[in-house]
Amino acid sequence: MKLVKVQLNPSSELSGGTEGDKWGWDTKNIIYITKKRLEFPDKVVKDIMVEKVVIVRKKTAISEAAKRMAKNRIEQIPVINAEGDLIGIVRDSDMIQALL
Repeated sequence: MKLVKVQLNPSSELSGGTEGDKWGWDTKNIIYITKKRLEFPDKVVKDIMVEKVVIVRKKTAISEAAKRMAKNRIEQIPVINAEGDLIGIVRDSDMIQALL
């Protein structure tokens, strides 16, 4: 079995604030993949899946969905209908887009 080497390199970014804000120096981790092709171990989905799925319904307020996502540290949340069928997914970027 061949595994891919993933290297975490801390990176810093100097950013300017908006009018009246101070300049900030933000650090963040960036993942660099050292190969073009990923090879995964021989596992099935059930070995890596999340079993307690956090969900919302169509009528859930966006603010509530955002709270659930923040609380559970997830970037997307499934949307289900009254029958429990998956009807969509809301991503954090979708929420940001709704603000614009």
